[in-house]
Amino acid sequence: MVAKKTAEELTKYRAMTDMEVPKELEDARKELFNLRFRFATRQLADVSQIRKTHRKIARLQTILRQRAQASQTPSPAPESKTQG
Repeated sequence: MVAKKTAEELTKYRAMTDMEVPKELEDARKELFNLRFRFATRQLADVSQIRKTHRKIARLQTILRQRAQASQTPSPAPESKTQG
């Protein structure tokens, strides 16, 4: 069940445009800040939300990095073999 939910989240994040992913990442960081604040003031009932938000941020950062690497990677040129 957990793996299925994770796969669905990844599919959702990968379907986002290049403009939506940073926005979602910013929202997740704000959410993490608020969760930490609520935890410090003892107003947070479900502490596991902090870990879930950390993982969401990591997934979004991974997707951003993968996209950046994919756009920077040139197509491999055929290697020329020289005898010498």
